Amino acid sequence: MTISPLLIQRAKAFRTKKNLGQNFLVNQDILHIIKNSLNVPIETNILEIGPGIGFLTEILLKDFKSLNVIDLDKYALESLDNSHQINIIHADALHFDFNALAKPLAVIGNLPFNVGTLILMKFLGEIDDPAWKVDNVTEMVLMFQLEVAQRLTATASSKAYNALSIAAQAKADIEFLFEVSAQAFWPQPKVKAGVIRVKPKINNILQTLSGTELKNLKRIIKVAFSTRRKNLKNSLASLFTVQDFENCQILHTDRAENLNLSHYIQLTKYLSSKN
Repeated sequence: MTISPLLIQRAKAFRTKKNLGQNFLVNQDILHIIKNSLNVPIETNILEIGPGIGFLTEILLKDFKSLNVIDLDKYALESLDNSHQINIIHADALHFDFNALAKPLAVIGNLPFNVGTLILMKFLGEIDDPAWKVDNVTEMVLMFQLEVAQRLTATASSKAYNALSIAAQAKADIEFLFEVSAQAFWPQPKVKAGVIRVKPKINNILQTLSGTELKNLKRIIKVAFSTRRKNLKNSLASLFTVQDFENCQILHTDRAENLNLSHYIQLTKYLSSKN
């Protein structure tokens, strides 16, 4: 693990803010691996979310011609070297209109652990809308708290699998790339991190559903996972009978985490046809 004394010195000199989830990555090897994980042409417009004081930004500038950075901390942004004409955006990523940026767009960043999921879903949108909320995104390479990265890439019947897993994977192909230890940051967080790659699905299955079916799909998943330790017979009792599950060839003794997206769509179409 190549911890850079210079990066640590620069990180220590900056007054980090806990409320913004500022933990700067000071491992040079990992910074380069993250940059190299972004497989897009050099002319692609790059968006870095949460650049902090610019450790990853400086590496991105060596390979890409068009770089946008967005951060809520204006003091961190003021520390960036803007001699390369970076498009610096002082704004809250949760409220900024990313559709205003030039496209195609590739996104990269060490997301604040406390709002990382919300930022990702701002791009993907909810499961009841087949389209991404930000259009023409080619690829995203993002770092999350390890537990969140594992949820986003989890498969049915695994411990980490939940409603977020389904909603994200319905609209994107998501790959877990690697784990990052707490020792790679300054200041050190209390948890590990995980880096994932997110690519929009070209033809996602949600596009085949009607508006009513999309609303029912969102409702079924929400209700099922609200009491995820119960079996389907009990968690979805307000929507389905045991006979309904048998008609769909789904075991009523299964739990919410045992079903994949196709199963939930099967239940959705059944419920929609009944109403």
